[in-house]
Amino acid sequence: MSALRTAIAVTAALAAFGAANQLRAAQNRSYEGARRVLDDAQIPHPTVARLVSLGHTEWMVDVLWINATLYYSDTLYARLPSRYLRSYTRTMSELDPNFRQSYLWGALALVYRTSRVETDDVRDAVEVLRQGIRRFPNDPELRGQLGLYLAFELGPRLRPGSAEHLAARAQAGEALRRACEAGWGPSWLPLAAASLLSEAHREPAALELLQGVLYRIVEPSLRERVESRIAALQRAGGDRGGITETLRAIDSQRAAEMPWISPTLYVFLGSSPLTRRGVGLLPGYSSARLR
Repeated sequence: MSALRTAIAVTAALAAFGAANQLRAAQNRSYEGARRVLDDAQIPHPTVARLVSLGHTEWMVDVLWINATLYYSDTLYARLPSRYLRSYTRTMSELDPNFRQSYLWGALALVYRTSRVETDDVRDAVEVLRQGIRRFPNDPELRGQLGLYLAFELGPRLRPGSAEHLAARAQAGEALRRACEAGWGPSWLPLAAASLLSEAHREPAALELLQGVLYRIVEPSLRERVESRIAALQRAGGDRGGITETLRAIDSQRAAEMPWISPTLYVFLGSSPLTRRGVGLLPGYSSARLR
């Protein structure tokens, strides 16, 4: 008899659990269908936030960061104008200038949203990234993102040939050059940076960039494109060069001696032996610039 009662109790518990789950799902659907998201936020002024934090500014920025990401996701969900993104970004960066993510997120949120994005929004995003670079001058991601925003977000919105358009393209090339030299970004990015530098009549900088990153490129088709661009820049500048041939010789030796390691690591490990064997680098072109 006790076994029967146990079986009945278990069956009833399972039935109640299933009914509760169904009810919860129905209530969630009802909530999602009825809830109304408003483009509203309560953001303290940086001075007020600093006073309220009682010296715990990082804790206050964490709270603002959580609220900012929730607000941003809600505005994406409801396709709202996102009027308070600038305020969130300004308050977080002023309260804790070392909170690097506020610069990256602030630029992204201002440009990538479901509401209409104006040219001034992109200008504000560019300025946010510049503020971040002033705080972190050696950060390749901030520089890379600045270059991408200038070249592919702000540039197309400006009148072609205008002073602002030309300045944005030139600054994009320089920012991407710095990022590529630090090893940031996809493998095709140096070609885009070189094009922007050439457009700004900085062919020597474009040539130096491509020569410096050539040995890091493993994909054969992309490497051929980079080599072809280097040759074109050398011809245009009357420079016979020779770095491409040197890099090919180094890579051939790597394939023969240590095919299991990357080209960059081989240059680092084998720079002295290569010099002793007569395959050394061109005069004035150090192995450090190949890494």
